[in-house]
Amino acid sequence: MQAAAMDARQYCEADLHNFCQWVLPGGGRIANCLIEHFDALSSPCQTKIAELLAQ
Repeated sequence: MQAAAMDARQYCEADLHNFCQWVLPGGGRIANCLIEHFDALSSPCQTKIAELLAQ
């Protein structure tokens, strides 16, 4: 799963900065933050998150 998370980071870098920069890593907190803001994420980030959730 960590490899998938690193892959998602490439697509979601700006979104992570915009929505989740103050979220502490671990326990799925960053993933949960991205999911909470899914509708506001960039299209590439939304696509990658949707792919990861479908796995």
